[in-house]
Amino acid sequence: MPLPLGTRLGPYEIVAFLGAGGMGEVYRAQDVRLNRHVAIKILAPGLQSNAPLRDRFEREAKAVAALSHPHICTLHDIGHQDGIDFLVMEHLDGETLAARLARRPLQAPTGTPAPASSPADAVRKAGKPSHGASRFEPLPVDETLQIATQLADALTAAHRAGVVHRDLKPGNLMLTKRGVVVLDFGLAKLISTESSGANDQTITDTRPLTGAGALLGTLPYMAPEQLEGREAGARTDIFAFGAILFEMLTGRRAFSGDSQASLIAAILEREPAPLTVLAPGTPAALDRLVRKCLAKDPDVRWQSASDIADELRWIEAGSGVTAGVTTAAAVRRSRRGWFVAAGVAALVLAAAVTAPVWWKTQGTAPAPETTHRQITHSGEIVMAAMAPDARMIAYVTGDDEKGMSVFVRDLAEGQAVEILRRRLVTDMKWMPDGSRVVVAGFDNDVRGAWSVPRLGGDAQRLRAEAKFDAAYVTIAPDGSAVALTSMDRHGFQVVTFDGQRRAPVGLEGFQWLYDFEWTADDRIALLTVDSAGAFIVWTVLPTGQDLRRLHVSVEPLEGLCSSPDGRALYTFRHRNESSEVVRLRTDAGNNAEADVVLGGLPVAYSATARLDCSVSRDGRRLQYLRGSAQANLWKVELDKDGAVPSAITRGTALFANPSISPDGRWIAAAVGTAANSHIVRLPVTGGEPVRLRPGGPPVWSPDGKQLAFVETQGGSRRVWISDPDGQGATQVSGAAPSNPFLTWLPDGRIAWSKSDATDFQIGSPSDPSQAAEGIQGDKPVGWILDARFSPRGDQVAVYWNRDNRRSLWVIAWPGRQARELARDRWPIAWSANGEWVYSHNEKRDVFRVSVATGRSEVVARFPTGSLEFGCDITPDRKTLICAVQEQQSDAWLAEHFDPRNPRAR
Repeated sequence: MPLPLGTRLGPYEIVAFLGAGGMGEVYRAQDVRLNRHVAIKILAPGLQSNAPLRDRFEREAKAVAALSHPHICTLHDIGHQDGIDFLVMEHLDGETLAARLARRPLQAPTGTPAPASSPADAVRKAGKPSHGASRFEPLPVDETLQIATQLADALTAAHRAGVVHRDLKPGNLMLTKRGVVVLDFGLAKLISTESSGANDQTITDTRPLTGAGALLGTLPYMAPEQLEGREAGARTDIFAFGAILFEMLTGRRAFSGDSQASLIAAILEREPAPLTVLAPGTPAALDRLVRKCLAKDPDVRWQSASDIADELRWIEAGSGVTAGVTTAAAVRRSRRGWFVAAGVAALVLAAAVTAPVWWKTQGTAPAPETTHRQITHSGEIVMAAMAPDARMIAYVTGDDEKGMSVFVRDLAEGQAVEILRRRLVTDMKWMPDGSRVVVAGFDNDVRGAWSVPRLGGDAQRLRAEAKFDAAYVTIAPDGSAVALTSMDRHGFQVVTFDGQRRAPVGLEGFQWLYDFEWTADDRIALLTVDSAGAFIVWTVLPTGQDLRRLHVSVEPLEGLCSSPDGRALYTFRHRNESSEVVRLRTDAGNNAEADVVLGGLPVAYSATARLDCSVSRDGRRLQYLRGSAQANLWKVELDKDGAVPSAITRGTALFANPSISPDGRWIAAAVGTAANSHIVRLPVTGGEPVRLRPGGPPVWSPDGKQLAFVETQGGSRRVWISDPDGQGATQVSGAAPSNPFLTWLPDGRIAWSKSDATDFQIGSPSDPSQAAEGIQGDKPVGWILDARFSPRGDQVAVYWNRDNRRSLWVIAWPGRQARELARDRWPIAWSANGEWVYSHNEKRDVFRVSVATGRSEVVARFPTGSLEFGCDITPDRKTLICAVQEQQSDAWLAEHFDPRNPRAR
């Protein structure tokens, strides 16, 4: 029974019974000494003799006493009287988050439900809530962000003090005038902190609170490791945090079930639907934040509550700003973008304030600290460019299926204006005076560049000769002309705004051109990659004279922008799992050192957005793209009508190009980035991936006894053969591919990409004396980027970029007669009878295409992401496995980014 009113516990007089929770009963009491209301929590009657629970009660006191934070309930006192142990805490006026949500019930419709009008509606209407869990109207995003940020701050303080809550839920969060306050550390676990800066109150008592395998917590918010009886740590709280945030945003719990067993199964095995489906309008970055909190593997979740708080503040800073129209998906570039070293589009994921190296010179004040600010918030920015005065931003959204739009927005006012729409946009630069934006791309099948007034109007087309017209554009410093080129062109052409074309400039010494920049000292800088995969930065006069090789890197470089005075070039260098902005002095001759300007930036690789940069006229600001990408393996049963795709891996890794063993039991795939890739193997049915060795995407031999893969050593790509465990690797003589895509012929030979990517070479891995031969023969046309041979080996399906048409072709072998089957399709595999080619686009669709007629049938469609990281099909053609990529990207500004630039201070 509750204590009678008027009972005195020391100086505290019981005024009201408030309830029972956790492991104790809670009362409102009057502190007769200080004349204030307090909350008193006592160990529940009947449990007083339970020594372990009393021990936990004592530990709760220590846990709460260690914490002092405005968003954590304050402990005033601890006492023992007449066999009663009690805590005295501040009394809070307000309501719990659970009560706040309960006041927003979702009104159930009457009569017969209307049919779902969209896939999103179908998802929202499917299923039923878990037993006893009512639905409610979601909280507004701005209110949710405020609550979530304060909760993250509270968890940061608790975790730094060595305390894990272990029972976070809406009922333990009090909403008060000062914001959210975390209650009830009755299940708190004290953990050892390794922080050297811990204060004297840091708790280090780590005696076990419960028996092995005991479950403590509230089921809908419990992390998988809690349900499995494993160790609960700070990331256990992060999982519960994600579940609470999901509930506030969607009006439903992240996990539900009709029974405890089904609820536990949901938490352990299933993924919640994306927030962007359940709550349209949710920022993409917030969807990613919640999904990362709810990762099944604690190691995949956010590293700390502090990281979450920082991320929430970035999102909150732009939550009320209209940053353009959110489109269905970002542009899907060629799958080469992930693997070909120079094609990587890395999206920088820097911390909110990334400390650069601080250089000090004699008599010079220290450089200001670098700060980063997000300037778009849709999560779907394909590319962006800052105006020279840093007052406006131009950015691109959309895809090459529905078209792409160029928007311009004043950074102070925030209203976006669409100034141009094209089928595909490939590059964009501001005029030096900021009056116009020059956009390169495609409009239907017409390539070119267009100059558009910054607030919209008539677009002036700028035309070079056909071979240079135009994937990339750069503008003369005086604004009189542009230079145009394409990725595969060894040179460029200058075109004036009055329509004059200067003589084309031819250049040699590289294979692919990935960016170029007309600098203030009237030179053109080019970022290229050669056939060995080395990245080279060149500078040359616009006439083609005085070509200089400025810098060579075996590590991937991307993006190129110039300082206002032309004395420095900036580019992004990717190292393993991180990226850095480096500075190249243009007066350094042929061996410019790469000075790190911003270092240690974590990155995620994606083929959907272009990592470019622009520098303001005063040299203080660097504009760049920041985002995230992940790719997981999904499967769908092709022989079952209405089969729904399901994920077989989860987390934030990048899986790519799955290959299924001939016996249909195993998947081999690449995991990681182009700069740091390794090979894994896992069962087709799912399971823990086993890391085999470094290397690019593996492919199984026809007999299942070998894996072929590409590995880069010393800056050079080579083809290797190993056993199915990755052991006993041997190099294939003479095989130096331009990309990592390999395929086996039924007769046991291997085909790899030619060094210039124009064709695939076929050779014997066991007999180096056999001369390699090309699929196209002696005079290849365009680029062949992937290939799959038919079961009899008499035809090969290829992804062929030919005459600016990227298509699925079938080539007779060895006759070499070629036929185009379908636009924008990558080959996956042939049907067993050789009559169909399975293929995918770079969005979400998988097809089978008739070799005889070219007729396409959709055989699978994935609910999210894109398929540019590849697919495979089991030998019985019943199960499809795809690497499904999801990504977000936005434009950011780095202020005072270069400490060595005196103009930036």
